[in-house]
Amino acid sequence: MRNSLLFSVLVMTSLWRAAFSGAADIPGAREPLTFRNSALYCGWNEYLVRPDTPFDFLLVQGEGPYEGRDNSKWNEWLKKARKNGKRVIALLNPQVKKANGEYYNISTCPPDEASLDALVRVMGEFLTQVDVKELYAVSLSEEHIFWNGEAERLNALYDKLKAKYDVPVYQWYSPSGEGSVPGLNWPNLKADGWLADEYFLDQPFMERAMRGYTVLQKPIIQTIWAGGDKASVPFVPTRFWGQVDVCQKYNIPTSYFTWYGASYPWGFSENAPASLKRTFETTLQAAARTKSTIAPDYRAWDFVPWTIPAIKLAFASKENPIASFHEEYVSPRGVRFANDADVKGFSNLRWDSSPVELRPRQAGKANATVSYSLESPFDIATLRVKADGFAKKDYGAVLSLSVRDSSGSLLVTAELSQPETLTLEVPGGKFKGRRFTVAYEMSGTARSAGDVLAGVRSLDVTADMKLPRDKTIELEVDAVGHVAYEEDLSAMRIYQTAEFKNLQHSIHSTSGLHANVPAGMALEAIQKFHTPQKVGLTTLRIRGTADGTGRAAKLGIGVSLNGSDLLARKMSDGSFNGELKVNLADVAGQIRGTEFFVHLFLEGGHGVITSYAVDGAVIK
Repeated sequence: MRNSLLFSVLVMTSLWRAAFSGAADIPGAREPLTFRNSALYCGWNEYLVRPDTPFDFLLVQGEGPYEGRDNSKWNEWLKKARKNGKRVIALLNPQVKKANGEYYNISTCPPDEASLDALVRVMGEFLTQVDVKELYAVSLSEEHIFWNGEAERLNALYDKLKAKYDVPVYQWYSPSGEGSVPGLNWPNLKADGWLADEYFLDQPFMERAMRGYTVLQKPIIQTIWAGGDKASVPFVPTRFWGQVDVCQKYNIPTSYFTWYGASYPWGFSENAPASLKRTFETTLQAAARTKSTIAPDYRAWDFVPWTIPAIKLAFASKENPIASFHEEYVSPRGVRFANDADVKGFSNLRWDSSPVELRPRQAGKANATVSYSLESPFDIATLRVKADGFAKKDYGAVLSLSVRDSSGSLLVTAELSQPETLTLEVPGGKFKGRRFTVAYEMSGTARSAGDVLAGVRSLDVTADMKLPRDKTIELEVDAVGHVAYEEDLSAMRIYQTAEFKNLQHSIHSTSGLHANVPAGMALEAIQKFHTPQKVGLTTLRIRGTADGTGRAAKLGIGVSLNGSDLLARKMSDGSFNGELKVNLADVAGQIRGTEFFVHLFLEGGHGVITSYAVDGAVIK
């Protein structure tokens, strides 16, 4: 079975290669890659450059480059690969020797101009020794972070390298548990394209990450793990095929890392263990399958395998009765629309630390709508919405803004009739409930692919609140006699409903109830609840973080019947990140009635409470 599968894959790819055997049919060195193209990620070897495999582009280490290194052999491999129709990406890892004999690289580079110039000089030695026009692109090494000044170094190196050499320069972030996406949770570095090796991502995180890269409208290549038992990353078949499917959906070319993890065998090596050979056959099957894959359906990009969240308006400060949401698109990071808004016409949108643009990938009529689901912490007195944008009239472009209530009924809409700004105002009496949607729509006709028709630079949603006169939270009893309450503290609604002790130590933050409290003191929030029937409380839960180093911060939750005398309390211990649960069985007989108070605590240092919850049942 194994040999027959390998034979069928090789026959399929040999036939495919035969169809392109003429020199004139060899793809140009920088002809754009699509999902139909697959690569291996490793050092030069004979298998890598063979014409009879399904791998038609390559990710290859630049073997340093070090100062004074002879790269002629690397260039011979490049020529051979290009002769056999492979496109090649060189991963540059420059090493510069210091006066003391030690070396530094991009990650350890001193923060001065001369040190950066030395890195560029070493990369330049490589680029002048190889036929740079035959390179698809180069990457500034691999798996970078953005802290410790590394993002600034990578941006500076990009500028310096582009100023001297005519070659696309790609960037590559370190993988993470939820995906390292430029502009969403990581800074958007200067780049002509991106490389990723998000080995750990299952759905929905895989799609969220690739979707974030896709909206940049730059080349992105994802490396999928297909390695062996001795490596730290497990091979998970469902994850492997799930990542292949996401890349197919978004037209992303894939490379495969087939390293065993010990003694350096590769999946294609003669001495590869049997388990790694089986994994490599799966890789061959995936790479061959892409050759006959139909072109991606851009309409599918409008549908995602998760529920679009309701974004909470947050108070601008502890004292301010105005709640708001702001999206600044001309920003290196932090935009939410790609994954947290309902988008129609996603393939027509481009964002790159710039306005969200209507920039179709093909000529003709195009449109796109970005719709945010929003939730107010209290009833709204007046809602104001402002979008700063543009629409190019010579392309017949139109930019409009609208607000709908929770039932989908249109409350107000307007088109951009003057440059720059659209403003809407909605009286609170028009709303049904606290949820609503704000959407902007762009349309126009592109004369060619890549025409920019319209754009939005920022979106501001501001609401005057009808603050409660009585801070008591009224709880309802469900059909089976259950009482439950859970509050996400990111909207800072609690500042308007609870009483506080030592409020001066709280810190305004949309992360939740945030404080830095001196040793021996506590920030305490006391929230009163009322129920229509007598209830018995069963559990309390609290989520958050507390820095247990240094001053040993703590967070906690408790309950009383009068707002002062605690009947139960639980505090975190040491560095904490997660959920505390308080089982009230031991005091169930005491916590009975129609009124009770929940107490939240942050003590002796830096901590954040992100949410809390209460559960109980009617006393029969």
